[in-house]
Amino acid sequence: MLIGKYWGEAQLGLYDRAYKLLLFPLSQITNPLSKVMVPALSRLKDEPDRYRSAYLRVMPLILLVALPGVAFATAMSDTLIPFVLGPQWRESANIFLALGFAGLLQPLNNPAGWLFVSQGRSGDFMRWGIITAVTSVLAFAIGLPYGALGVAVAYAVSEYLRTPFLWLYVGKAGPLRASHVLHAAAPFVLGAHLALALVWVAKPMLPAQPIIALVGGAVLSYVVTIIVALAFGAGREALREALRLIPARGFSPAPSEAK
Repeated sequence: MLIGKYWGEAQLGLYDRAYKLLLFPLSQITNPLSKVMVPALSRLKDEPDRYRSAYLRVMPLILLVALPGVAFATAMSDTLIPFVLGPQWRESANIFLALGFAGLLQPLNNPAGWLFVSQGRSGDFMRWGIITAVTSVLAFAIGLPYGALGVAVAYAVSEYLRTPFLWLYVGKAGPLRASHVLHAAAPFVLGAHLALALVWVAKPMLPAQPIIALVGGAVLSYVVTIIVALAFGAGREALREALRLIPARGFSPAPSEAK
């Protein structure tokens, strides 16, 4: 609404396309899983060890699937946007790039809602929602003088500033602490950031054909993220878990934890 009112339809269209191509699909990864995870975690809320184990098994798998894709898409936004949307949307690439940094944290932060709901902390969930809304609108207002790109950059910065406070707030009650999340998520979050940087550096060396360049960038991003994750014990365990689950049942919780 702010972009449309103060910058007009053109800037709003650029922002809308970048948002829908990146951040909206990310929410569609965690939303279907919530239908499985919230009931499963709710049944385990009186068993702290099993509750914590169930969440910490699934969360790194989400990061493994989502973050390298976000990193590659962000680094190659100037190639990806014209290829997917057409050359007329080329100006969305920089907005997509800025939003991509927020996208590197949203697959980590969005499932926090599972914890609030499954622990019966609806009041905490509401209060955090208010904090998120207020700080997001404040970020939009700060970035607005610089157009849609300024809004995207300010929103990405706000996501980084909110993240540690979110997990400290989640960890003030219940069986999951911020340190548990940091230990499990750090290999993949760090790996994705490094992958973004390396794909960005490697762009000039990739083939000129867009489809080949995009495939090459995606492969490089996943390889780098996995290599970094392998340097951490938590990352190695998550990758072993992924190898066990891929042929059998995808991301469903283990039967013993879902009962």
